Parts: sequence; C-alpha cells; structure tokens
Amino acid sequence: MKNFIYFILVTPLICLGQVLEGCENISSALPDLALCDDDNDGIADFDLTFVKDEILSGQDPSNYNISFHVSQTDAENNTSPVAANAVYTNLSNPQAIYTRTTDTNNTCLSISSFSIIVEEYPFLEPIPDQEICHCDITSPVLFNSTNPNISADWVATYNPYLYGYLPSGTGNIDGLEICNVSVSTETITFTIDPFNVVSGCYGDSLVFSVTVFPVENCTASVTDLSLLNFSIYPNPTKDYLNIDCSSLESVSVYNILGKELIKDNSNRINVSLLSKGVYFIKVSDGINSSTKKFIKN
Repeated sequence: MKNFIYFILVTPLICLGQVLEGCENISSALPDLALCDDDNDGIADFDLTFVKDEILSGQDPSNYNISFHVSQTDAENNTSPVAANAVYTNLSNPQAIYTRTTDTNNTCLSISSFSIIVEEYPFLEPIPDQEICHCDITSPVLFNSTNPNISADWVATYNPYLYGYLPSGTGNIDGLEICNVSVSTETITFTIDPFNVVSGCYGDSLVFSVTVFPVENCTASVTDLSLLNFSIYPNPTKDYLNIDCSSLESVSVYNILGKELIKDNSNRINVSLLSKGVYFIKVSDGINSSTKKFIKN
C-alpha cells in the first residue's frame, strides 16, 4: 500500500515582466511527496499530478504551462524537462524536483521546488503464538523495541468465552490477563498492521494467536504447552522479588504499557526503584518463557 505524505517547503515566487491578473495566486509552497518503499530498493514512481494541482490552486490549467526539472538552473533556463506524463522515477533518495510555471503569454514565471522521498517500509519479525492457562497473563508484544519509529494498529477477534482482552488498539500490546469461561480450549487471534509513525507507511499484516486452556486443563497442560514453570515471592513486594526457577536464563520486568524496565539474569531482582503499581515479570530459560503479574508497594 502506498501513502502520500506531505510536508510544506516554501520557496519565493519569482515573477518576471507584467503580472497578469491571478498570476500572483500561483503557489510556491509545494508539499513534498513520499511513497512507501514496497520492495526495499529505494526507488518509486511518483505521480506529480498532485503538485500541478497545488501550483495552480484551482486556476484553469489551460492558462499555464508547467514543467519539471532536476536542477534549478534547468528550471530557470527551461532546459531538460522530465516527467512529460507527470510520472517520474527518482534517481536518488531524497531528490529535489524543480518546477517551472509560466502563463501562456510568457509574462509571468514561477520557480519552485519540492522533494520526492522513498520512505522505509515498516517490517516486523514474525510474532510467535502464545499458550496460557485460564486467567494467566500473556507476554507483552513490543512493536518499537528495535525501531522507535515503528508502531502498529491491531485488532483482536471476538471470542465470547474469553475475557480480559481489548478488541483493538494502537501501539504495544500489553500483558493481558485472559480468562477462559468455557470447558474447551479457546483461541483469540490478533491481526497486526505495522506502520512508521513518522512517514505513515504501513507494512505487511502479521497474525498471532493466544490459546487459552480452561481451568480444568491448566495443571496438566503446563508441561505440554512448553511454558516455563516458576514462582515469585513476596508478592506484593517493596524491595526485592525472588524467583524460584531452576533453569532461569533471563528476566525482564515490564510496566503495564509493555515497556521493559529491568533486564537481568538473577533469581533476586531489585525493584525498589520502581514506582508503586502493577508490573509483569517474564522469565525465560532460553527456549521457554512465562509471564506473571506482581505488585510493587
């Protein structure tokens, strides 16, 4: 999917000779054009028709001649015009394009410029499915953990037997305490649409699911689910949180927004500097992991 993103770049209006009525209304404040880099090659075909509309600001196009050039000198001298059909493929990224606009009597001249930009295509690594017991907490899904400009819109499928999840949202998916009120295993699916918060470019959709086992099956299912079995104490806690896990390799503590606050590999975590509130602790043995909720007093 390609999105136009507009930024205003103001350049002076240059009029030569007699100024005709309406000529002063030719726009020299032209928006940059940006496209998403769908194939990650830094090249895109830009439709410059929009820029023509911006230049004329509603005036009759039959009264003006508009050409596009790759240098200001070419625009001023009316040499080497490009994009005769208003479609241009960029040679660099970003690239400046200069416009030359004259009225049909050649008594008014406007030279302006704008940039064409091929924006980075948002990409996310595949998100693993999760499996939890009745009223357990999912692991947070962080979309901007490696690129602060990447976020996501997401939608969760409706399941009347599960509660504790949001139907949709934007940004990280927090750890969710999802409960299963049926006697069967239930699944909820999240569809993720990543986007660049700066450019507005959207990437390919991703899907992951959360399977929630009913309370009757939880005890027997923990081993089968490859979930890491651990306990924490004291909970609530004020200073330290102890982790009872024989195969601990890494520990992460997240706030309710899914932001990682502590990264460690110890069975005793100092949480004294955290503000009072609810947090999530994720323990991993390098292969399996589980997340639990704790309260900081």
